[in-house]
Amino acid sequence: GLSSGDYVLLNITDTGAGMDEVTKERIFDPFYSTKGDKGTGLGLSQAYGFVARAGGAIKVDSVLSQGTKFSLYFPVCQIDESSNKRVEYSVEKAQRGKESILVVDDEVDLLNVTCEILSRQGYQIFSAEGAKQALDILDKERIDLLLSDIIMPDMDGYELSSIVDEKYSNIKIQLMSGYAGDQSIEHTESELSKNILQKPCRPKKLFKKIRALLDDKG
Repeated sequence: GLSSGDYVLLNITDTGAGMDEVTKERIFDPFYSTKGDKGTGLGLSQAYGFVARAGGAIKVDSVLSQGTKFSLYFPVCQIDESSNKRVEYSVEKAQRGKESILVVDDEVDLLNVTCEILSRQGYQIFSAEGAKQALDILDKERIDLLLSDIIMPDMDGYELSSIVDEKYSNIKIQLMSGYAGDQSIEHTESELSKNILQKPCRPKKLFKKIRALLDDKG
């Protein structure tokens, strides 16, 4: 349940087919989809992860043949009203760079945002919407660091990382995920699993992590 406090409530309602109790119990499970091959079953599990990490919660009300309502609760953020200054990220010069980074994410909007903020830091950016496209780029370009999502349709981030580590051992690797349970998928003891960046990630944290990897000569 929610902790006591003030929350912003966002209701999303449709008048579609609705869900039975069995479906409603599973909708936040990764890979569970009622769309067959047309869906990955990841959208709601990632939404749940985003809201949970923000300290909020999601409530679902659904009636078969009538529709569904999702209620998203977000904790109110207390801001000093005396300051109207635009909040900007203060990034040290030490966190900038000119190395090449390959960003891999099947969520195009997040891919574009990540590429944009890294490009502003001076990095040379390559992007791929899946692992197979990423491997094609790796065959043609000199890449210093791979920044990859974990759960993707064609090949997951762990499998991609394994191939990259075998073929291009000099490339640094950082995994990221929008689903909080990804670190438990058969890789709990790996260094990659222990250092997953949770999406959405604050730019300053992302810059610091990437700079640390690139500066590590080990």
